[in-house]
Amino acid sequence: MKLWQKISLVLFTGLILFPSAVDLAHIFAGHQHYTCNHYAESHIHQDTVDCDIFHFQQNPFSFPPAVAWSLYEPQVESLHLKKEYLYLSTFQKLHFSLRAPPALA
Repeated sequence: MKLWQKISLVLFTGLILFPSAVDLAHIFAGHQHYTCNHYAESHIHQDTVDCDIFHFQQNPFSFPPAVAWSLYEPQVESLHLKKEYLYLSTFQKLHFSLRAPPALA
């Protein structure tokens, strides 16, 4: 690879991993975040946490879709075939028109 491609690769990788590195540094900073577990009683807390990252709302990052996909439904023309069974004649004896066993017919 060319030198500018290597530099841009390192730069963009660093930009992507920077928020995670800041969060990891914040985890190991040594200060505590207090969470209250007393839900049954009414009480007021003092804001004692002096932490910028604790109050910062992070939104998930996602790319907008580059191509707007849409479902393609082909229009199928249905042909109603009105074929009648002309090869079955009502005047000839058919094997399925008998209702009794063959021995009694």
